[in-house]
Amino acid sequence: MVKNIAVIGLGRFGQAVVNDLIHEGYKNIFVVDNNKNIFNDYVSANEGIITGKSFDAKQKKFLNDSGLNTMDIVVIAISDLQSSIIISLNLLDLKAKKIIVKAVNKNHKRILESIGIKEIIQTELLAAKLIKKIIKIETNFNFQIIDDEFISFKIKIKNINIDSKTLKDLNFFNSLNCHVSYIKRNKNIIICSEDSEVKLNDELYFIAKIDMLKNIINKVQNN
Repeated sequence: MVKNIAVIGLGRFGQAVVNDLIHEGYKNIFVVDNNKNIFNDYVSANEGIITGKSFDAKQKKFLNDSGLNTMDIVVIAISDLQSSIIISLNLLDLKAKKIIVKAVNKNHKRILESIGIKEIIQTELLAAKLIKKIIKIETNFNFQIIDDEFISFKIKIKNINIDSKTLKDLNFFNSLNCHVSYIKRNKNIIICSEDSEVKLNDELYFIAKIDMLKNIINKVQNN
């Protein structure tokens, strides 16, 4: 289970994320908001459950001093585009382990992608509760949200027991729940059919239901 989670921004979206995480039983949640009144009211309402600081998260020194770069996951839940980008850049500079950023529109998403952010949540498409699902599964790979049910991602085959199995054998082709669109083997791209075999260390490019992620990870990586 993820040990430490930080949420920057306590607007409606940020609070929804934190509320869902609290409901799920997460205890080590660190919150940040530069509005002291909002911050104090929210922390007081959840006294003993969450911790945090009220500061301007655009200041890299404060991010570093507060240890956000050492958190397992940092969620940037800020709607202001400029602030979101500056905070994202600062966390990238500080080598934060995993950053999930809310994008308010497609242009915001494109900018975040261009600076190197891999995990992006478009709020027009995704409810805050789905971040909880992603965090709960504790993925160790990058993903993109397609809609409120499906996610796209790539994952490496580490389970020797499925070496040389076909996508049909694994129920990974044209399934209602998941589908592998192509395989990367060494530097070669293989366009898939149901008879395509997977090999150890192949990278599989999935489109799958979020609820299927844990099962896929277990099957592919033998966790």
